[in-house]
Amino acid sequence: MSVVIGRLVSITFKTRDVFAQMLVGGVLALFVIQTAVNVGMNLGLLPVTGLPLPLMSYGGSSLISFAVLFGLVFSIYRQLAMTGSHIFARENQSDLI
Repeated sequence: MSVVIGRLVSITFKTRDVFAQMLVGGVLALFVIQTAVNVGMNLGLLPVTGLPLPLMSYGGSSLISFAVLFGLVFSIYRQLAMTGSHIFARENQSDLI
């Protein structure tokens, strides 16, 4: 789990596009929150809910949704790796105003 979290954090900081950062950051937050809640439930620190452990527990819709989310994240990483870190750099910052 920590390898996945570390990889998502590094992809978040390598991208310069705001949308890509928000997308990867949202996937990271979803993954960390679901993992923390599930571990807290198993330790008896949090109330029991029906939240599966990402990538470990058997849940069809959860597994499919995380597969799609990780597909989007690794698509961003692939574009970043193929063209270098400058693909997400904005060339003219005045367009944002």
